[in-house]
Amino acid sequence: LKVDRQGSVYVTGSSATRATGFDFATVKYDSAGNQLWVARFDGASHGSDYARSLVVHGEGQVYVTGLTFRDNHPMDIAIVKYDAQGREQWRAVYDGPASGEDNASALAVDAEGAVYIAGVSSSDTNTDDNDNNTDFLLLKLDASGRELWAVRHDGSGGGSGGKSDGALALALDRKGNAYVAGYSQKPGGSDNDFLTLKYDSNGLLQWAARRDGAGRSHDFAQAISTDAEGRIHVAG
Repeated sequence: LKVDRQGSVYVTGSSATRATGFDFATVKYDSAGNQLWVARFDGASHGSDYARSLVVHGEGQVYVTGLTFRDNHPMDIAIVKYDAQGREQWRAVYDGPASGEDNASALAVDAEGAVYIAGVSSSDTNTDDNDNNTDFLLLKLDASGRELWAVRHDGSGGGSGGKSDGALALALDRKGNAYVAGYSQKPGGSDNDFLTLKYDSNGLLQWAARRDGAGRSHDFAQAISTDAEGRIHVAG
């Protein structure tokens, strides 16, 4: 859910129909709770589609991301942009190099209208081995929905262990840097740590910070924000 400067309320989620299963469903209400419009997203294969994150930007443009099921694809990331009247402007789909399960967790839009999506992306072409080999994913699209770059991060550095990594939260700063936070399996272990990454506007990794909680057990970062002084706040 998001609220704009005029007090309008935007809600996204999933809504089922008999014909297409679950679709993205995005609704705008005015400040008095009157419904202004409803926009639905049904993927190309008419499979199930589940919205995960929404951003309202500029003069009421609405961006929604989530996951979509397509023929012969376990799970892909879908992004759709609407204008202020709820009319679809463009849609885009991301299928990772393994063509495995790719899931969006968070969405952000910068001052130029570029779109960033953070999530979890399979790094294993064998989807039946139950190893759950996943990476952090950060995807950037231009204002027209064209992919500019996609970067992945394996918390184990590609070595043994550290198979399960995923971004759950995303924030941008005023300088165009992107920060993603989530979880990363300990190299050689089975538990997860907080992992926070900083990328510049070209997708180059600036630093990675890992935190293991006092209990030395599972830790998941689920929210991130930046402040005016450039500090990063992570919670989970």
